[in-house]
Amino acid sequence: MKLLGMFLGIVIISITCIIDDIKTIKPIQKLAGQLLAAIVAVGFGVRIEDITLPFLNTIEMQEMFSSIITVIWIVGVTNAINLIDGLDGLSSGISVISAISLLIIFVLNDSPMVAILLITALAGALVGFLPFNFAPAKTFIGDTGSNFLGFSLSIISILGVAKTYTAAVIVLPLIVLGLPLFDTFWAIIRRLIKGKSIKAIFKADKGHLHHRIVAKGFSQKQAVLILYGISATFGIFAVIMLESGIWKALSFLLMVIVAISLGYRNFKTEKIDNQRYECIECKYIYNPKFGNEKAGIPPGTPFEDLPDDWVCPVCGEGKDMFEIHQ
Repeated sequence: MKLLGMFLGIVIISITCIIDDIKTIKPIQKLAGQLLAAIVAVGFGVRIEDITLPFLNTIEMQEMFSSIITVIWIVGVTNAINLIDGLDGLSSGISVISAISLLIIFVLNDSPMVAILLITALAGALVGFLPFNFAPAKTFIGDTGSNFLGFSLSIISILGVAKTYTAAVIVLPLIVLGLPLFDTFWAIIRRLIKGKSIKAIFKADKGHLHHRIVAKGFSQKQAVLILYGISATFGIFAVIMLESGIWKALSFLLMVIVAISLGYRNFKTEKIDNQRYECIECKYIYNPKFGNEKAGIPPGTPFEDLPDDWVCPVCGEGKDMFEIHQ
């Protein structure tokens, strides 16, 4: 029954997003499709039920509360993977890293075989697809693909911990999917503060992690690989936490943070002043030495200091479509 609910939800998600890819629907309409898919899955028995907390007895959630929490989780993860799909190979790569991390966790935790088979199939499909989706992409995932990945990961993560309601295991999928979930959570907060209304949540902006990394001077490929590394760090942290406990996991995280800090410091030191940036769409080159006076950008303005709404004066693409000119 749970698998039937998952597949029916995938059908609903796919129909909604195919329509969106073809003719573009309003964000609220797409959200309605995601909610319907999640509700159908919950209706067929996919639910986060009771949780055992350390030093406390098992907490059994009421069916209504359990259903609401599950719907929020499914819709949240679905949107998290969808929203991080801003660069070639980003959402598919993070999804395959998350899937492999969950696979290792499920095997170590003796999770239900159906969850292990599903996550293995998803990881295998993504490994085969990623070379065609990585920059420069030959095949694009679209809204249909990113929503499918998010929806599948959210359901499978529930099935994988269905018989082990300990706090440590319940939190592992949350850690594995930490990067896209954090990016989505921060996007909601950022848009609410900037727009000062609920409607602002549905308005796209250039404040996602991949936009900010590119704005710092990294190429699109470099930005994708950096985010792969962060996602893999979350996955390894979750596996170490399951096998060796929180303190060894935190020690690993500390070493990664130190390594990243030193690497970024070296990048900043070696970065060439007035580095030129090239639009990957039309090959226009932005030179900070000359600026872009027609757009009100004075000479000497570094690329990272350009306004978020600045666009290429030739083709109209945003800053995220620029990379360091070689």
